Amino acid sequence: EIAFDNLCRRLEMQLTSAHEQHARLNFDSGSLPPMLVSTDPEMVAQLLEALVSNGLKFSEGTVTIEARLNEGVMRFVVRDEGFGVLADEQEAIFDLLVRGSIGETRRGLGIGLYIARSVASMLNGTLEVRSAGADQGATFTLQLPV
Repeated sequence: EIAFDNLCRRLEMQLTSAHEQHARLNFDSGSLPPMLVSTDPEMVAQLLEALVSNGLKFSEGTVTIEARLNEGVMRFVVRDEGFGVLADEQEAIFDLLVRGSIGETRRGLGIGLYIARSVASMLNGTLEVRSAGADQGATFTLQLPV
């Protein structure tokens, strides 16, 4: 167990340190409760690292991470201002070796989001994406039980 506020501070330090060359990363944790949560902090950090790296790769704008704790659910939202994801590809991008068609010119194997969703599932959580389409950015929402 770890206090949610400590988990978020730790995640913020890890992510901003790993991406300090990117002034485009913003971590918004609001006012966090010190409530204890049962999760694996390293797995959560790796999962968020994959989402942040993905956001930075496919966006020229800011990548924002929001952390919240509501009604027994930890919620991490990673929002970018990038290429976006077409509606008919939003579920498929979580499949192994599948990449969205909009950002095809960017490097990648199509395994990062597959692994991220698998880790979320191992933690009894969910990982979803929403995007209004081309050039509208993407919002990834990770929800984990407390």
